[in-house]
Amino acid sequence: MIQLSGKNLFFSLLLLLTIGSQAAGPLLTEVIPLHYRSAEELLPMLRPLVPRPGTVTGMRYQLIVRATEQDIAELRSLLLRLDQAPRQLLIKVRRGTASHRNSSNTEAFGRTGGNVHLETGRHPTSGGGLTLRTGDDKQNAGVRIRRTRGHSDESSVQQIRVLNGQEAFIRSGQSVPFGQRQVIVSGRRTSVHGTIQYKDVTTGFYVIPRLSGERVVLNISPRSARLSHRGGGAIDIQQAQTTLAGRLGEWILIGGSSRRSSDTESGITHATTARGDESKQIWLKVEELAGR
Repeated sequence: MIQLSGKNLFFSLLLLLTIGSQAAGPLLTEVIPLHYRSAEELLPMLRPLVPRPGTVTGMRYQLIVRATEQDIAELRSLLLRLDQAPRQLLIKVRRGTASHRNSSNTEAFGRTGGNVHLETGRHPTSGGGLTLRTGDDKQNAGVRIRRTRGHSDESSVQQIRVLNGQEAFIRSGQSVPFGQRQVIVSGRRTSVHGTIQYKDVTTGFYVIPRLSGERVVLNISPRSARLSHRGGGAIDIQQAQTTLAGRLGEWILIGGSSRRSSDTESGITHATTARGDESKQIWLKVEELAGR
């Protein structure tokens, strides 16, 4: 029985690895052109597949592979499936706003000293509600109550084409002008020049769709910009990031907001109350375009 020390064991393992590498064949170097996907996109997937001491590098649309003939052949076979034209997608974004508003107004009018009658239905001047009036036409007095209800639904759809795995930015907002002054001193002469620059104050989101069969994974980064209360053209920006998944061709709810308001005003002879609810939602749908 032969016992190996730690040093001898190390050299024995190194010898076995060298013999195994030689048995697999010598290392060859080949340049493989790419057609649709860049080397930077494919390298993270290809590097673990090339055993050491082989290597795979590259840039733009070219790979440089140093490996055995068998490993290079397997890599070429894999690239036939990976280096394909990316699928073209159509992203649709639907923004919807629904609002409800209820209001009531109570008003007392006139003066009276006679009998009082309660009437319902349309009033010739107030247009409807409840009226309290006297029995004497010469002494008109009463209470008018008006109630109104309102409901509205608004929606808009935007769409943009993007390649699978690529980033798209969908936004809405405006470009705000800001005036700037530049003072130029030349000798004894001083001149002032005014210019106008525009800054985008927008709200939107970046989205990267990635297909997996009939499902789509969405990496979404909302971005919100608004004029700063500090003034001077400063813009405050907020960003976040999230991931959602759904089926191709179905609307996916990606966010929303709601707001409730209540206003009350009163005086000696009147009282007004108004309540409202407003909700906003953003939906996204991804469709695959034909002829990819």
